[in-house]
Amino acid sequence: MLRYGMSHKEAAEKLSLPAARENDKPVICFTSTRWNSLQDGLGNGQDEFCSEDAPTSSDCLSFVFSSIHSPPIEFVLHSARDEDELVECLSGMKMGFSSLDEEKKWREYGKIFEDRNDDGFDEYPEERHL
Repeated sequence: MLRYGMSHKEAAEKLSLPAARENDKPVICFTSTRWNSLQDGLGNGQDEFCSEDAPTSSDCLSFVFSSIHSPPIEFVLHSARDEDELVECLSGMKMGFSSLDEEKKWREYGKIFEDRNDDGFDEYPEERHL
């Protein structure tokens, strides 16, 4: 089981996912929404990623399955907050980005959360800057 998503990707993409791929092992991912904080946006309304432009839960799940690094990922654990979110996730999830720009957008968005790390939920510190 591996923490992986828009805001938890560096160590996973450099260490864990390649190791799983080389050893033909499936991966289960969790925290694809960073405890539901990614969907809230950055909050100040002035950034590119205000709440209106933030990813949906299905965008967060799609990121995990769509990344070029994701082939060993077979499952994503996600606890929908309510029935509406569950339906949105199931109906909106994609298994590929519509463009490279879309992947770049969500990678940049996740990087903002990685850099701030104001919630204390980061990757292992020693793996952070590989």
